[in-house]
Amino acid sequence: MTPVNATHIVGGELYYRNLGNNNYEITLIVYRDCFNGVPPFDDPASIGIFDNPFYNLVQEVLISPLDSILLPPSITSPCFIPPVNICYRKATYKDTVNLPPNGSGYWLVYQ
Repeated sequence: MTPVNATHIVGGELYYRNLGNNNYEITLIVYRDCFNGVPPFDDPASIGIFDNPFYNLVQEVLISPLDSILLPPSITSPCFIPPVNICYRKATYKDTVNLPPNGSGYWLVYQ
């Protein structure tokens, strides 16, 4: 029998900011575990932009990370002592896209 391992990202955020004139700044933040064999951050990360309500792919945005930083554990609770073997890295991605007006909106997807 061949041993297998699996792991995943710890979490993330995906949001946008309207810059006007149909331009939007997209920001993706991804958190990953430093210790448990998680592969490097996506470079580039692929963000799909789908129309609503039909879910057709309108655009794929490929973004390289701007940075990757080490985050110190920040659990502060008198009721919980965090384990000492926790390590998180955070990568930030940003890009600007131009999207035609769509009264039903768009879906931004990263997976």
